[in-house]
Amino acid sequence: MTALERRMPLAATKAPRGRISSFAHRSVGVLAHGSRLLFVFGLCALLVALGVAPAVADTTWTPQTSGTTDDLACVYFTDASTGWAVGGNWTVGGTILNTTNGGTTWTPQTSGTTWGLTSVHFLDPSTGWVVGEAGTIIKTTNGGANWTAQTSGTPNTLQSVHFANTSIGWAVGDSGTILKTTNGGTTWTPQTSGTTNRLHSVHFIDVSTGWAVGDSDTILKTTNGGTTWTPQTSGTSQWFNAVHFIDDTTGWVVAWSGTILKTTNGGITWTPQTSGTTNTLDSVHFIDATTGWVVGEGTGTMLETTNGGATWTLQAPVVTNALRSVYFVDVSTGWAVGANGNILKATNSGGAAGTTSPGPPTSFGATAGNGQVSLSWTNPPDPDFAGTRILRSQSAYASTATPGGAQVQVYQGTGTSVIDAGLPNGTACFYTAFARDTTGNWSVSATSGATPTNGSGGGRTSTPASSDWSLALLGLAGLSFLAFRRERAS
Repeated sequence: MTALERRMPLAATKAPRGRISSFAHRSVGVLAHGSRLLFVFGLCALLVALGVAPAVADTTWTPQTSGTTDDLACVYFTDASTGWAVGGNWTVGGTILNTTNGGTTWTPQTSGTTWGLTSVHFLDPSTGWVVGEAGTIIKTTNGGANWTAQTSGTPNTLQSVHFANTSIGWAVGDSGTILKTTNGGTTWTPQTSGTTNRLHSVHFIDVSTGWAVGDSDTILKTTNGGTTWTPQTSGTSQWFNAVHFIDDTTGWVVAWSGTILKTTNGGITWTPQTSGTTNTLDSVHFIDATTGWVVGEGTGTMLETTNGGATWTLQAPVVTNALRSVYFVDVSTGWAVGANGNILKATNSGGAAGTTSPGPPTSFGATAGNGQVSLSWTNPPDPDFAGTRILRSQSAYASTATPGGAQVQVYQGTGTSVIDAGLPNGTACFYTAFARDTTGNWSVSATSGATPTNGSGGGRTSTPASSDWSLALLGLAGLSFLAFRRERAS
């Protein structure tokens, strides 16, 4: 896209819908759905008149002051306090906002570019990357106080960025562009996607397995870090805007016309879910196998599920503009951003919630290899178990389940093993595992450690550390969790 095209009037835009091939085409999508929006609003009004109000979940969304009217395309938080939102508009690009107090205040950061920014991903409060138009990639190692340009080697707009660790990451974008780095972005290498369609979103669960989605029914999967990408069949003809997986089997994609698809076998098959809207959906995020959110076009479209998408609940509109991105750090705290500088924060749910912590992962072991550590564990038997989170540090075990600082999240999901690759040999790695239930309670920790090495003798490998069940669980083993309620995404 040329600089002139970036500043063309909205109505003159002819680009197909993308995450930000221009920021304007998202609004064009709203115009294209105008008649359907009127129908939906009319239907809602009729239901209310008949005394049948649309179901609305009890997440409380509150507007925050962003200090900008620029379109915001993506939001990412490393914990409940620290996050970033990025975007731009036709006349001013390079927008980066940062908060260190959960969004009470948002402060502009100097990106060093005037191109529109489309996606942001951080590994901890210090280290992150942002991508955007004209092949823009910038990196920070101090939380955004300074941003340094990296050479992508492409003029194409990059729509999404995702890192598995401090070394290995991917960026995808227009014309089927996929780039990979194995050195934190010092160099980026093109990968063969097998498509010329715009790719809007990329998500990896580890250094090997990931998905990229885009226009014209494009879903791609790799199991070798992107050396090869294999098309998957969605069973639709939709243009996909976002993808999110919680482990190597369970994930969701969202698209035009209110389309939500789910897979439970890594994408071999995709099953449609009923969203209850015909609006274009732009972003999806799950915190575990049951609880997730979707946002999109129209009047601030927001959907929520607490049963893996078997049912989706339309939430009451808070803003009148499209929402582009949603991210939750736990079941109680999340953010959504969108057009005209809108930022919304979600706070606790009003539904019934259990108070008993789940048991911790057991048999947690770490086995060293050459530049990697293989981790394995057994998930707790709790009926409301939702997932396990594993944090890594090179200095100490984690005291809480919240990533940040020296604690880097290496896994979250319902699996029982993972390989943490791309590690320096000779440096000790301290791993801490926590289990979480469907209401957001975290277990006490389990710990293990190992030191990667390229020697034949193997690195230091620890025996699984013991962890006691939460005392709160005693005496409540027979508790029936009837009405847990939700929140968030990872």
